[in-house]
Amino acid sequence: MNFTKNICFFLFLILLAITLQFTSQATALGDVITITKAANVTKPGCQTECGNVTIPFPFGIGPGCFLSQWFEITCNASSNPPRPQIGRLEVLEFTDYTFRVRNKVASQCYDQLGNITEENPVSTNVGLTTPFSFSQKNHFTLIGCDDFALFLSRFQVNFTGGCTALCLKPEEVVNGSCSGVGCCQTSIPKALKYYSTSVGSMVNNHIKVWSFDPCTYAFLGEQERFTFNGVSDFMDPNFRNRTMASVPLLVDWVVGNLSCSEARSAGVLACQANSECVESDTGVPGYRCICNNGYHGQPYLEPGCQG
Repeated sequence: MNFTKNICFFLFLILLAITLQFTSQATALGDVITITKAANVTKPGCQTECGNVTIPFPFGIGPGCFLSQWFEITCNASSNPPRPQIGRLEVLEFTDYTFRVRNKVASQCYDQLGNITEENPVSTNVGLTTPFSFSQKNHFTLIGCDDFALFLSRFQVNFTGGCTALCLKPEEVVNGSCSGVGCCQTSIPKALKYYSTSVGSMVNNHIKVWSFDPCTYAFLGEQERFTFNGVSDFMDPNFRNRTMASVPLLVDWVVGNLSCSEARSAGVLACQANSECVESDTGVPGYRCICNNGYHGQPYLEPGCQG
């Protein structure tokens, strides 16, 4: 790609960011963990844990242990400790309204002559018909000094976004700042179920910055779990693996595809005693059950929440 094309593409990405910028919104219910601490985490007789991860109903392992097919967990015993999976996603933790999965990081590396030595585009999906979506607590992050990244989604939510990160000298890069100098972050829309990411050089394949920035990286991940460490991140050959291990991807979950009133009228409301139904705020149809004030425990299983 010649210099003129790169500048045009840079201007295109700026316009794209202005046009398609979304304001990140945390779920109203927050990141609460009580369901995995209930006395009756799972249905009677069902496996409570897979490796180091507690599996709370409506999720479950084995026939009759989960609410519906979307909540079936496979416990992969081929690793030590065993690892829970939903589809191809490795689950790290469940909360009352989300679950965390292991991340993927797109990357591209160069030698000092500008030749590409490593190229890793990535894509991830949580299933187009599932009650899951990528949380808006995730941000799309790019780090590098001569780079652009594309973030594409399709199917239910058609979204095209991007980030650019530029700098000429290591002194320009500020630790902890992702405002476009060495690091760029942008938010995502609600109800996102699929995305793909690729990265590339803005000008000359890192020739002018290779001495302190031989690679570029981009990923979608939980914003609160990532801190940009400046040039030390550029120079860390383990950055990709380290980020996949330390910055999870946060997934929102809801029950069914009906509203509270629709599920109640149809006689399929999953909320048990001393709990209330809360409408989905994720952009995906469905609802959640939460314990009433003064109660705690498992709102999806009998006897319900306890005082």
